[in-house]
Parts: sequence; structure tokens; C-alpha cells
Amino acid sequence: DIVVTVSAGIDRKIRLTAIDATGKQIATQTSAVVGPNDRVVANNKSYYGFVMTLRLPGEGKYTVKAELLSSSNQVVQTDGYQVIVDTTPPTAGEIAITSPYGGGIMADGLIAVAKVDNQTGLASVSISNIYDSNSVKAINYELLTSNSGIVVKSGDAQYAENSNSIDLKRTFFANTFNVDNGKYRLKFNINDIAGNTSAVERELYVNSACPDIPEFMG
Repeated sequence: DIVVTVSAGIDRKIRLTAIDATGKQIATQTSAVVGPNDRVVANNKSYYGFVMTLRLPGEGKYTVKAELLSSSNQVVQTDGYQVIVDTTPPTAGEIAITSPYGGGIMADGLIAVAKVDNQTGLASVSISNIYDSNSVKAINYELLTSNSGIVVKSGDAQYAENSNSIDLKRTFFANTFNVDNGKYRLKFNINDIAGNTSAVERELYVNSACPDIPEFMG
């Protein structure tokens, strides 16, 4: 269902009609006559009108036609609005990590990363095959402690509109992995324009601080 707030003058009716991409009318609703007590709020302003609901069959692109009717059902004004119904979250590939100074793959199979990069700039955290049927709006990240799930770092992953991947380099490493050594979860939340969210994450070790006494990791 979609909920539509429509303003109209007193003694008017409102008729909403949903039309699918093929031009077929799939839903319609007509309000009662707008009276002095029928108020709606939109953008922090109060208007005469109604909040109305249209039942749509599923995902897709629709046109919603809003008609203002006289009390005798004559059309006095018509407006059209494009609506996209999207309830499917984005998809993405796995998190790929390269960290020359982290220490490589530990005994338990997890990679160890460090906040520093070498001069060749090989350090990278990337995600490929990012896809949404409409559009990805933003991607943000969190670094969480592995056991307690406490977020110790978070930020914007600098996703470029219409791109199908992200590749985070030296600045990301310096800002994200400057934490105590230990096991963490790196999580990326992928958000589309409809508000759907999916997440990909990977467990890893951070090996940024050099202790006075060598520590065994993994």
C-alpha cells in the first residue's frame, strides 16, 4: 500500500487513481467531500484535505493521478505523480581486503590489517557487484568489536552514484584501523533510495599497535 496526503479546497472531493507501466488502471479511491474539520499536515503546514491509501499489487513504477472533483463529481483539476514501489534491498559481493602491513592470514583463516599502507598504495577494502533495481543511495561502514558488537568506528564509505563497486584506500585504513589490536567485524550497510538496507560484513584482526612484548594473533 502507498499512503498519499492530498490537499483540496472545502466542498471538493479527491479521486486517486494508480496506473501501471502498461497504462492499466489498477486501483482507485474517492474521498468524501472535504469539510472544515478535514485537515492534513505536510511539510509542517496544515491544509484542508485527506490522507488516502492506494493498494498496489507489488513492486514497479506507477503513475498516481490525483483529481479534484466538485461536489457533483466534475473534474476541476488533475495532477500526476510518478511513484516507484521498491521493497527489495540492494545486493553486493563479498568484502575483499588487501593489507600489506597487517601480517597476512592468521592461523584461524582471518586476515590481519593495519592502519598503515606501504608506499605503493596496495592497501584496499573493496566491494564489487553492488546492485539495486532502482538506485543505491549511500553506503556507510562500521567497525565493531567481535565479541560485544560495540561500534568503535563508523563513517561514510564515499559511494559514487551509479557505481557498482567501492574501493577504499589509505585514508580509510588510517581512519578506521587506528584502534587497539584485536578481533573485529567490518560491516558495510548498503542503502537504496526507497529506504531498503542490506549489509555485508567480514571478521578480521586489527594489528596496528606494536606491543613491547610480541603477541600471538589467530
